[in-house]
Amino acid sequence: MSSNTCLFCLGPEGTEDIFHKHYHEGKNQMYSEILLKTYNVTAPQDIQNSKICEQCVTELRRAAEFKTKVIKSINYLSSAHLKVENYYCDDFDDKISVEFDEGPQPVENTGLYVIKLNSKNSFYDDNKKTSVAHDTEVVGFHDDDDDETSLVQETSLLEERKSKGYQKSVQQNLKQPESQNHKDLKENSLRLVFNSNLCLFKSLKTKYGCFVCKEAFLSIKDLREHSKIHSNAEAIKAKFNRLRGMSYQNADISNLECTKCGAACLDLNDLKKHLIENHEIKFGVTEHFLIPYKLQDSFKCVLCSEKFNTYMRLSVHMNNHYSNNVCEICGNSYINRISLRIHMQTQHKEKKCSLCSETFLTSYARVRHMRTHHNSSMSKRYCLICGKTFLYTYQLIEHKILEHGAKRQLSKCSICPKTFPNQQNLKIHIRSVHVRERNFPCHACEMRFFTKCDQKRHEKTHLDEKSYVCGICESKFKGKDSLRRHLRRQHGHT
Repeated sequence: MSSNTCLFCLGPEGTEDIFHKHYHEGKNQMYSEILLKTYNVTAPQDIQNSKICEQCVTELRRAAEFKTKVIKSINYLSSAHLKVENYYCDDFDDKISVEFDEGPQPVENTGLYVIKLNSKNSFYDDNKKTSVAHDTEVVGFHDDDDDETSLVQETSLLEERKSKGYQKSVQQNLKQPESQNHKDLKENSLRLVFNSNLCLFKSLKTKYGCFVCKEAFLSIKDLREHSKIHSNAEAIKAKFNRLRGMSYQNADISNLECTKCGAACLDLNDLKKHLIENHEIKFGVTEHFLIPYKLQDSFKCVLCSEKFNTYMRLSVHMNNHYSNNVCEICGNSYINRISLRIHMQTQHKEKKCSLCSETFLTSYARVRHMRTHHNSSMSKRYCLICGKTFLYTYQLIEHKILEHGAKRQLSKCSICPKTFPNQQNLKIHIRSVHVRERNFPCHACEMRFFTKCDQKRHEKTHLDEKSYVCGICESKFKGKDSLRRHLRRQHGHT
């Protein structure tokens, strides 16, 4: 066994000694100590191999963080649902019973428990005309001798606590009331949905998802046909009522019509005007939550008429027309919070080196740093049975099948009978054959191609240059395919 064998997974790429201190996120760590605290496992000091690989370092840190999170959650939940009875206060004559939704947490070195009352815990005294509002803070003294908690309102103690820099243990957990503007946006959207033939859908990369259920379809026509089974208006209304914030929804408005009279409408504004003037349907002063698409025939922007090759490119383009969620770093705008969050994580989140304190803007820069400064090998895929390493995952899979008798996991296409050795090949097949994605246009004609390689090979046919020469008869050809075809037909090459 190699001296660099990882003690944790027996892989051949152990680079760090578990008994040495390593710098991470501003502090020194020893992996043997993390192992003991997390799993209560002690690594012997005289062990021959005390190395750990980068992947196991990451897993060990995750386990330690998860354990800390679980302990904090259990400690918090153990104090939840506290019910304090026989509560007396100088401002009240009567005895009252109080139930708290969130448990109190102790203030360090004071013997105090600070709680914020919910809105339902509001008390009113008819005689004194005073009340304890829903945001009143209450301080409790815990007596270890009799294990009882009495509560008194103590402003001076709160001020002392604040002056020492203590933060509030429990924040008010009240559901913010929905604004009138937000209600109008929902109501306007529902009026447009219920009085037209528009089709709501979810973006699922290569498919269109049903707004009500989890079904997905490759074409918008199939989704429209499926949506007819969801005729229950209450189900759609319930979905809209659960929306929070600026939750814009996709809507296909191809061949848009009013369902009340069958009148054709150009767009959502035209439909809204028609419903107001001809059917006396009232709309709020705000707009709506619908993002219009016309996907029946092409991928053309409804708002600016720009054309695109695929729906995904059109969907990304639609962010330019909505400035509800703006990135504070680069100024790019996005339709919803999810798109903004993905942008922040991929473009602006710093990538940290797991072996030192260096940070990087891109994953590629981090990997390059790991290779040059920490001698981290490119090969991270190794066989647990024989220890061989591989550069790519597909090589490891083929090795396990051929050498160790592993069963090949086939991915079957749900549209045609074809099967593929992995999920990635299946996705490429669906995009190329069934979705017919063609993102690379020829600059000389109107043909489009699935890959850039196909595009470049085709564009050579528009040139007069014949750079491929037959070694037998010296015939010249524009492309390698033409040369291969010539060799097979004229010279019998296979």
